[in-house]
Amino acid sequence: MFAQWWDNFQESCDIRLAAGAGGVAAWVLLVAVSPVLSVSPTLTVSGPSWRPCIALGAAIMFGATAIAGSPKLLRAERTLPHLPFLVAGAVLSFAGIVLHHSSDAIAITVVAALCTGGGLAALVLGWVPPFASIRLRKRVVGTVVTAFAGAALYLLVVMIPSPANLGAALALLAASPLLASQIDSPDAISSAAVPSTAIPPRLFGPELSAGALVFGILFVLAGHVLPDIEHAWMASPVPGMINVALFLVLETTLTLYMVRRVRRESPTVAYRPVIIFAALGFLLLPFVDERGALLCMAISFAGFGCFLVYFWIVMGNICQHRRSVPIATYGFGLFLIFVGFLIGETACQVLYSRPHEAFSYAATISILSLFLLVVLAWSMTDGGRFAQETAEMGGIPFAMNGAGAEKDSAEHDSDTSADRIAQAAILYNLSPRETEVVELLLRGRSIPYICDELFIAKSTAQTHVRHIYAKMSITGGRQELIDRIESADEVQRPSPPPTA
Repeated sequence: MFAQWWDNFQESCDIRLAAGAGGVAAWVLLVAVSPVLSVSPTLTVSGPSWRPCIALGAAIMFGATAIAGSPKLLRAERTLPHLPFLVAGAVLSFAGIVLHHSSDAIAITVVAALCTGGGLAALVLGWVPPFASIRLRKRVVGTVVTAFAGAALYLLVVMIPSPANLGAALALLAASPLLASQIDSPDAISSAAVPSTAIPPRLFGPELSAGALVFGILFVLAGHVLPDIEHAWMASPVPGMINVALFLVLETTLTLYMVRRVRRESPTVAYRPVIIFAALGFLLLPFVDERGALLCMAISFAGFGCFLVYFWIVMGNICQHRRSVPIATYGFGLFLIFVGFLIGETACQVLYSRPHEAFSYAATISILSLFLLVVLAWSMTDGGRFAQETAEMGGIPFAMNGAGAEKDSAEHDSDTSADRIAQAAILYNLSPRETEVVELLLRGRSIPYICDELFIAKSTAQTHVRHIYAKMSITGGRQELIDRIESADEVQRPSPPPTA
């Protein structure tokens, strides 16, 4: 059982990719929600703060990358290689953290935060091409495993006594480019294939863009639920550990549901629950004490983390569907999230500085956040369509408007002949999994593709094919299978009565 599971896992996920990208994910968590790298509070200090300046530095890097990768600026013979991004990100992040720990001066804090934020963005962008170049199934598995690895590394580092934990965190910077250099370079998508109108805002559409902005705002609002005791929270690793642990619980639950219940690894499964979890945390906030507020923050953080997993996957879908430059496309999407961070920081500063007579600060944050979630739910009612497999990868091509989606759906229905497959399954007593294999075989998919699509080992896929051929008495290969499926409805249809 374990050997078969391990074979399935290795066929669906590159360990080096998950470990290297997981190190970057851990680095992001250490900067965001731990005192290991970030030793300054935010709202409780005067002047420019550490974390808002990090968000500003990351937003500048993401925005510059999105602009640099646009079709108008990126020549056909040029690409945006990912390894230099990782090296530059490691250097900038290291310099920023060293400066941050060396002085408390405001000017040094600002420079250190901008360097750290820019380096963080470069590290994230450096792992974009390996994810954007693989099929949806492998990207889903790789992204989820990366999230688990990042959370596990984060928990490991924060439990190491200081100052050894700082050295362990900085070691992640060197490990990420090293692991990336061991992975075969993905096929770069040059701007020669990018339509002249495929600028990032049109790639994402208003729904997904609004979702990125709103979740960025909500993440900051959740982090500032009780600013009066924020300094004590920032000095302790406990709040961050609770946040990450609850994220692991939620992501594990969604993953088990995908594998066990749905039997398909689809980011659509994670789309609606993340909004519910984010709303639940803010809904309970006005009714709890300080410890309860910590739990509310963790619930909302878990929802935000799962949204990032979903967002990372669907940005890869957009790259493959539109043939856009991956690093530039991801850069624009993450730029929206970090702009949301900056909006959230500004909103918290304004709300905290105003007198609160009718409502407390926590209640005000709760009301504002729930309103944003209602707007988000309304604007992204069709957000699940972004999680479809792209036409280039052999699935249903998603469209940016309803008419295109209906057309694509109709074409897919005619191609797969779902009714005939269902009739053949009844006629030949095929199991649900064998029916899925038949559908893929009719689409001309190979055994390796079927393994990746259904998350099964090669031997398992071959066994399904043998069983299918035996039940249908097929000896002539795939063409005979096609003929049997096409004639399945004729076999079941009663013969017409003889004419007089």
